[in-house]
Amino acid sequence: MPIYMNLQGIEGDSTSEQFRNWFEVSSFSWGETQAASQSGGGGGAGKVHFQDLNITKRAGKGSPLLMLACASGRHLPAVQLVVTNAHGNHDRVFERFTLTDVLISSYQIEGDWASNPTDSLSLNFAKIQFEQAVGRGDGSVDFQSASWDARANKGG
Repeated sequence: MPIYMNLQGIEGDSTSEQFRNWFEVSSFSWGETQAASQSGGGGGAGKVHFQDLNITKRAGKGSPLLMLACASGRHLPAVQLVVTNAHGNHDRVFERFTLTDVLISSYQIEGDWASNPTDSLSLNFAKIQFEQAVGRGDGSVDFQSASWDARANKGG
């Protein structure tokens, strides 16, 4: 499943017709934790802790600008990560993550003599929207969506 990422203001290397100048992502990981309390008569929820979205990709033309954005603390207005699957002659979006008010909190480049260098970056964000494709009986697709504002600690 091809994975693409668009960082508003920084061009990537993708030549895909649908995702031209996006970054082609090798892997990603993200999660959240909830500090729950079970003392007394019932459990209580605390404030969710969002982990940074971790991205691994091949190094390319955008790598120096990623390094600079991390070093300078530049905030990016929006980042979009899409997971696709093949559908005819184009890629259909299977999952979509949209982050807003994003900071590249970590950037690393790694290489060895046998392979192309890779970038690893971590993205910290204020808001996230997660959309998952849900197939319908007629072959069309709807999206199940959820969002969370980490600053306000509330979602939709």
